[in-house]
Amino acid sequence: MQYNLGGHVLQCVSSQIDLGITITEDLSWSSHILSVVKKANSIGYLIRKAFPCAPIEIIAKLHKTYVRPILEYANSVWHPILVRDKQLLESVQRRITRIPFSFHRPSYEDRLKIMKLPTIEHRKVRGDVITTFKILSQLDSPIRHLFSTSADPRTRGHRLKLRKYASKTRMRQFFLPERVFGI
Repeated sequence: MQYNLGGHVLQCVSSQIDLGITITEDLSWSSHILSVVKKANSIGYLIRKAFPCAPIEIIAKLHKTYVRPILEYANSVWHPILVRDKQLLESVQRRITRIPFSFHRPSYEDRLKIMKLPTIEHRKVRGDVITTFKILSQLDSPIRHLFSTSADPRTRGHRLKLRKYASKTRMRQFFLPERVFGI
């Protein structure tokens, strides 16, 4: 199928980068996650080379300042569906938390506790909840209509109680309003 815009035929593409997010025709986020992981790993490599013997607190601060924003940029828009994509995102943090532990390496979970860092998955869930609250609390939000609230006054709850709909497609299951419902 061909589309025209101003008399010009638009070219069909399989993926498009918009505001730094790679969107594919099948809404798979794997290519975007690969590019994000590549950027974050390169910053992590620079941190490792520049601060090979830095204390734990410094590495944690560098990670929070330079790497985590790359991993979390617009994370409410894109969501890893595949387990390998989630593991790929988590591998960046795994690699960076190894830097201050040169001789004795505790497990990944212990390193996170020592460095006072949550997992990437936990941060994604937190970001989804915060984004949902912001959308629902703004009366003039342009995307508020995507969320359906339960307005039944006979039941307990509050005015921002969400209503869940059945998802027919796999991509719809991982859409922000569907993801946040079960949290």
